[in-house]
Amino acid sequence: MKQKNKDNTDNHDYFYADGTKSHTQEKNMYKNDIKVAITTNDQGEKVLLSCNVNKSWEKLNEEINELNILKSDATLISDGEVELKNTLSQDDRKYQLDYIHFIRDISYKLWSDHNLDIDTRKKIKKYGEEIIYKLKNQTIKYSDNPETLKKKINEAVNKLKEFSQNLQDLGCNKTAKFVKKIF
Repeated sequence: MKQKNKDNTDNHDYFYADGTKSHTQEKNMYKNDIKVAITTNDQGEKVLLSCNVNKSWEKLNEEINELNILKSDATLISDGEVELKNTLSQDDRKYQLDYIHFIRDISYKLWSDHNLDIDTRKKIKKYGEEIIYKLKNQTIKYSDNPETLKKKINEAVNKLKEFSQNLQDLGCNKTAKFVKKIF
């Protein structure tokens, strides 16, 4: 992994961020709060934008902004952690939920809707996975063919709209609302 410096003039369209807790042996401290942001270069290599321990998302955002290497409307791709999302997707920046958390969140939302048995929830989750994984694979397959890629994205959006409506028809309103926010 490479680390960016202020002299770099790349303008990246997207970046990833996440945080985690790790145990510590420090006195009067139970866990360390680790935050990290990365992007990728033109060769597909991961590039560290910023990493900090026991500092705020605001501090990480300041460090990223000082590098001046993200486009002003860059897209943050991450889980749905509220403080991370709100801090790093300010101004013109956009936010996109990563597909792994989309799938995990569908499972949780289905459970919290309390309308379906576990086997039905698993089938519905699997259908949502199929839509998302197919789209993921198609973005790779058709990355050099924007017209076909746009068609495949539109097909996936239509399937997600239908999926959301079917969830609503089943009385899974939290899940339907969550899926609807994706498109």
